[in-house]
Amino acid sequence: MEEQNYRPKSHGYLLFAGVIMPAISITVEASTHFCAGIFFDPIPTTWHLLLVIFVPLAQLQVWFALRRERPDQLRLAGFINAIVIGISIFYSIVYLSILPLALVTVLIGLGFLPLAPYFSLVAALMMRHKLNQIAAIAPPKTFTIKKRGLVVGLGVTLVLVGIIELPATLTRIGMQKAASDSPQTRAEGIRFLRTFGNKDALLRSCYKQSGLATDLFGYAFLLGKPVTPAEAQKIYYRVTGETFDSSLPPERAGGGRLVPQDTVDFDADQGGRRIKRKLKGLSLANSKLEASGCVPSLHGCSHVPHGTRHTEFRSMDDR
Repeated sequence: MEEQNYRPKSHGYLLFAGVIMPAISITVEASTHFCAGIFFDPIPTTWHLLLVIFVPLAQLQVWFALRRERPDQLRLAGFINAIVIGISIFYSIVYLSILPLALVTVLIGLGFLPLAPYFSLVAALMMRHKLNQIAAIAPPKTFTIKKRGLVVGLGVTLVLVGIIELPATLTRIGMQKAASDSPQTRAEGIRFLRTFGNKDALLRSCYKQSGLATDLFGYAFLLGKPVTPAEAQKIYYRVTGETFDSSLPPERAGGGRLVPQDTVDFDADQGGRRIKRKLKGLSLANSKLEASGCVPSLHGCSHVPHGTRHTEFRSMDDR
């Protein structure tokens, strides 16, 4: 009787911690970019989004497998459970820097979002334990349930995350070289970026950063001397031959906030010396240049009015 009462409670926790919590966290971050705007962007690319979406979907499949308690149907559940454990460990490390703040703000609800990877990890480990219990009923145990299967699943996750993070990591390495004080190292860094760098990652670094992304390996190159957005802008020009503001801004810049790809609503450098990106709804309506000066003649110098240039811009509201 005790086992029967324990099982529904356990399944309810696994559903909440392994499926519901990650799904809520992903939905909130993907729609509001709350963490990206304050700390770092946990899902900087579409591949990262697909990676995190896999977690609640896989956990749900494993949850149903546990409910059925069929030892002959645990092969797939064991494999995807190992991958979920790897992804949860990865994002637990990513969120480690803001874990104390998450624990403080958990009382007002915000702390549950960065705690989702830890809930997911605990749920995945509990599911792993229950899968082993079910598999023990009908030996031989499926390979994916064994410890070797767990190691293989973690290895697959490591390779998958490495492939996703590789462009950003190589770009960060090249930028660190290109920002060196040594002319030779800077030249090597520019050549490295032209060969292995990712243009989107390089362009994103030209904008104001609010924190670190998911590139854990590349983080080691930031411990010494981080590359500032101003330095990244110079590097971008040397690598591409174009100024960073002549290219379409990345979808997420300035701390993860979304930036329209065609135009922007506000120019942060308005009133400065440089002309930056085109403002939304702004177009050139008329431009006129009038020349003037002194014209020599037999009677001396004939003065004409000093030249002025008239430029008229028109916004969408004036049409």
